[in-house]
Amino acid sequence: MKLDGVTGFYENNIKTLKKLFPSIFFRVIKSLSELPTSVTVAETPAGSVNLITTFPDGTTSELYREQDPVIEAQEIFAKVDLDSCDILFIMGMG
Repeated sequence: MKLDGVTGFYENNIKTLKKLFPSIFFRVIKSLSELPTSVTVAETPAGSVNLITTFPDGTTSELYREQDPVIEAQEIFAKVDLDSCDILFIMGMG
């Protein structure tokens, strides 16, 4: 699977983080280097970005659903009652 676009997406976000928020950038880089696992950027079959964590025992875990994180996000947001939310925080790779 070709990852150039996905890797570029991640690298551009990291460069922007470093430029705009250097203290947060250095915390992120430090914490990634201290993880007892490896984290890789991958592309899903749908062409979206995903993170895959490989644990010391060889098992893996994906941040988002393997096939299509966009559909997963849409399903989650469909369950949120926005009329009852004063603030909604959304965390993700982008």
